[in-house]
Amino acid sequence: LSNVNVFAGMTGQGGQGGGGGDFCGGGAQTDSNGLYNITGLKAGSYMMNAMPSQGSSYSEAHLGPEQAISLSTNSSTSEKNFTLARAGFVIGYVFGNNSSSCAANGSGCATVAGAFVNIYEPRPGGAWGGGTTNGNGFFNISITPGNNYELVVNPPYGTGYATYRISPFGGGAGVNISAGATTNISQVFGAIILRQGSRITGFVVNQSGAGIPFVNVNAHPKMMFGPGGGGEWAFGMTDGTGAFSIAGLKENSTYILEAFPDPNSNYSTASVEVQLTGSPSVNITLVRGNSVSGRVTCNGSNVSFAPVQFMKLEAGAGERGPEKMFGSMEAGGFAFAMTDQNGLYSARGITSGNFSIRAEL
Repeated sequence: LSNVNVFAGMTGQGGQGGGGGDFCGGGAQTDSNGLYNITGLKAGSYMMNAMPSQGSSYSEAHLGPEQAISLSTNSSTSEKNFTLARAGFVIGYVFGNNSSSCAANGSGCATVAGAFVNIYEPRPGGAWGGGTTNGNGFFNISITPGNNYELVVNPPYGTGYATYRISPFGGGAGVNISAGATTNISQVFGAIILRQGSRITGFVVNQSGAGIPFVNVNAHPKMMFGPGGGGEWAFGMTDGTGAFSIAGLKENSTYILEAFPDPNSNYSTASVEVQLTGSPSVNITLVRGNSVSGRVTCNGSNVSFAPVQFMKLEAGAGERGPEKMFGSMEAGGFAFAMTDQNGLYSARGITSGNFSIRAEL
């Protein structure tokens, strides 16, 4: 098979439980004969993924840590062939509950074009597929066969619709997909109808109270995973006065609002916790912070377009404390950056304190 992307990523090497480690790797695309050649890897153990082009009717193949390929020296050569199975397909229509005439089977409802449909195995390294609805609200996604997939529909920005989720968590049933077969979501789970959700408004301001324009703001449930997790996600951006409005949210739920300014502005990121009752108005204050710059390399080579994350460490657990992973974060408590073509990054808006730094390939 041609045009199949094959990736090799080094498994973690550090500590109990797989923590830490070196995640160097590489990738290549198969030629017209289905051959690939990944070079520049150093000695170690590698997981691998073979990913055909979307719409090829073939599914992905994965080699996890238990099936990893080992290279004993930096000059070692190993051969691994992949046999790709036929993919399964997931189809359906997305509707919007925009009027009283919208019925449970989708009749009388508006079709929603431009909604992003995401289906995945809810586990690390699980298969994933996605696509966007066409002008008639229709989607058709090919994906690796399996059971208990989670499906999430994110509405187009600004429509006011809430997200839609089918999940195996909390006693629910996931989506099952068979090789070469088509799963029609509406026949199994009923019509996908996005409801009009609740709204949060407010301003993103600096320490003087002046609005900051063109800041990305997103809202996600405080509890995102596992039983009782999930819920509606929504996104927005401040206008020229610093005002934002995010719709499509679930009433009587707790949300985390996160503000992400232009990375060149020297403003921090920040987030607040909001209990969504009625239509709350919330201000998010950003502060001017420090900047941290550096370079990301792997086996002596610069790594371009790698995300770099800074997360403030909580006090009270040893000298540094653990990362704060859930809930709201104080302004300047976390930051993200991306390396350029030379592997250089610059993260800004970071306040004083101890931080963990993580770079991913």
